[in-house]
Amino acid sequence: MKKKTVPVTDHTKAILIGLAYLIGFTTAYIAFELNDVSPKYFEEDNSQSEGRVVQQASAYGAVETIVTDEGLFVTNGERQRIISAKGSEEDLEFGFHREVVSSSVSLDGTMVHYCASMDDSDSCYHFIYVVSEDMVYPVKNKENLVMSDNAVAKSSFWLPDNTLSIGGVLSLSSSTPWLMP
Repeated sequence: MKKKTVPVTDHTKAILIGLAYLIGFTTAYIAFELNDVSPKYFEEDNSQSEGRVVQQASAYGAVETIVTDEGLFVTNGERQRIISAKGSEEDLEFGFHREVVSSSVSLDGTMVHYCASMDDSDSCYHFIYVVSEDMVYPVKNKENLVMSDNAVAKSSFWLPDNTLSIGGVLSLSSSTPWLMP
């Protein structure tokens, strides 16, 4: 018995290639969505939220920080992002804190400085969140993380050129205020 073969036309090839691309794009979409480990934006009703609020208007909209029992949030327009979550006392890592000692928005609203306490001590680690990059940078002097006592953290401030002052020490540049001398 002779097998019957179906001739492959140009239309059949085009349909098969189109299906292959569709399957590939679908697979890539699923893979990237499932592997995205960065925190997601979410909507939250702040009408009942208690916390400290720091606000600054910018080209990115009104940027503000909100400290609640759940963590430190940055609100940019209608979106809200948690940049440091309140964690339990044991083994806190960066991205989690026991307490946010201070937070401030740069004068142009492009960056947020905050100092997060990781334990019961009277000191905290400094971080900068860059709104346009959606990235948190630890403040460093050379290779060491900058840590200060809480009083120094509360007195840190932004200068008009986007340099940061922590305890009277100015960041090296306005484009990378997370680098200290």
